[in-house]
Amino acid sequence: MIKKKFILLLLFFTFLLNLSTVVYSIDVNSCGTTISSSGVYNVTADLPTSGNCLFINAANVVLNCHGHSLTGDGAGNDYGVRINFDNVTVENCNISNFNHGIYFNSVSNSNAFFNNVTSNTHTGIYLTGSNNNEIISNIVSNNAYAGIRMTSNSNSNVISSNIVYGEDKGIYVYSSVNNYINLNYVANSSDTGIHVEQNSLNTSIVSNTIINSTTEAIHVYSNSHYAKIISNVLIDNPSYGISMEGSADNHTINYNNVSGTGSFALALNSQDNSDIAYNRFINNGYGISIYSSDTNDIFNNFIVNNTGYGISIAWGAESNNIISNIVNGNDIGLDINNINTNVSGNEFCRNDKMGIKLGSSADYNSISFNEICGNLESGIDLDGSLYNVFISNNIYDNTLSGIYLHSSANHNTFSSNDVYNNSNGIYISGGLNNTFTLNTIFKNVGDGIYLFSTNDNTFFDNSIYDNLNNNLYFHSNSGSYSNLFYSNYLGNITKINSNLWSRWNSDFNLLDVGNTYSNQISGKYCFDNPTNNSCDNFAELYVPVVTSSNPVSPGSLGTVSLPGFGFGSIFVVFAILIFGLI
Repeated sequence: MIKKKFILLLLFFTFLLNLSTVVYSIDVNSCGTTISSSGVYNVTADLPTSGNCLFINAANVVLNCHGHSLTGDGAGNDYGVRINFDNVTVENCNISNFNHGIYFNSVSNSNAFFNNVTSNTHTGIYLTGSNNNEIISNIVSNNAYAGIRMTSNSNSNVISSNIVYGEDKGIYVYSSVNNYINLNYVANSSDTGIHVEQNSLNTSIVSNTIINSTTEAIHVYSNSHYAKIISNVLIDNPSYGISMEGSADNHTINYNNVSGTGSFALALNSQDNSDIAYNRFINNGYGISIYSSDTNDIFNNFIVNNTGYGISIAWGAESNNIISNIVNGNDIGLDINNINTNVSGNEFCRNDKMGIKLGSSADYNSISFNEICGNLESGIDLDGSLYNVFISNNIYDNTLSGIYLHSSANHNTFSSNDVYNNSNGIYISGGLNNTFTLNTIFKNVGDGIYLFSTNDNTFFDNSIYDNLNNNLYFHSNSGSYSNLFYSNYLGNITKINSNLWSRWNSDFNLLDVGNTYSNQISGKYCFDNPTNNSCDNFAELYVPVVTSSNPVSPGSLGTVSLPGFGFGSIFVVFAILIFGLI
């Protein structure tokens, strides 16, 4: 009996405890209401007003509009719903024509779900000094300044699955950190789709779709470091896809798909130490622009069919790595105008001009192990570029030259490259002091090596064969001199149309120093008096055909008659040879 009474008493106290925690539903039927105690509040009718509508001055409140409208008059600095305490949820409201639709004022752990916030004169949903809030599954449209804005240390908020369109700035992060923006659809912003600035660190922009933002789809600048821009789809934005500027560093830009952008798919200006990987930049004005930005890693991107260049390394951009990208079908594949760029393992093919172009400030760059093919001008083009190194590139099927050196392209080194099926293999016009060694230059439809007005270049240990015109061609009136050509293999030659210019001042091209020939019919050297521009005398060079029974060792050149030279001139030739090899 005592046990039974105890059980009944326990049940009674449990009932009283539960009764004390019941939250009653409270109806809201007019604007100008201030909610000052916890509870569930239901809007029961559409509520028009010429001032503020609802203030929430208590924690633990749920405001449910059940699809009813809160409507202002579009004048004044007023609010549809202003939240001043923590743990508040606003849901299922239609809010329009206020200065701010929903305003989070220094609150935490609050939410806005399933609201339609439209046509407010400043911002749809505004967070200031508010942390750990969730803005999810709202429709935010045609607000004058911003759709969703976080400012003044609004940190660690989640902005997810919203439809945001028709604002100046779709989603705007200002001086706030650790915010997560994902799965939003942002369209028709007159300025920027997602805008991050002023020391807004660690912003994650993930899996958003941004369409037709006039200035930038995504813009990060002003010391806003460590942004993570991942798996976004950016389509038909008239100017920039992703724009990063203003000393904001250490970003991760991965797996984005950017197409139909009028200008740059990705532009970095004063941005260092970022990873740019696995993106698809297709059918834009330009692919990637790196300006005044250092030590960025650009790898495994697909950069195709952009109207301008695929990748540009512009002024002030140093020590960037471009690795394992596919850069095809652009105007120029890669345009380098600064120093210490490492370019390795990429494909630069079928671009409308050059595969790789190095401009007048492109010095000390390393270009290695790339496929450079089918470009409508040259494979590699150097113009005023110094001290660059090209190693083990595969350069073929380019409409003009495989490698083209313009004036002042000096002191560059080309080693172990395969150069074939181009118009000319290597074409040098004005470059000085370049070195070519261990290259294989074959089956080009013009000349293997074509030299025009170029001096002091060295060619050694190259294999040059089966080129349809000449393996080696010195333009007859170009003034090329002091080039050294030794220990090369020249195969299947029909002629060496090489003009050895004696300038009578010891400026000689030393051509036959330990070279090996095979299947040569005959060759000519032209010795010219500089008083005119024609060949005065020819010397026939006979080199026997190489067979197993009649091998020709390097330097076995037969007998060469040197018309017009005395003993002193011959002595000068051998002196240049000896001292040039020391």
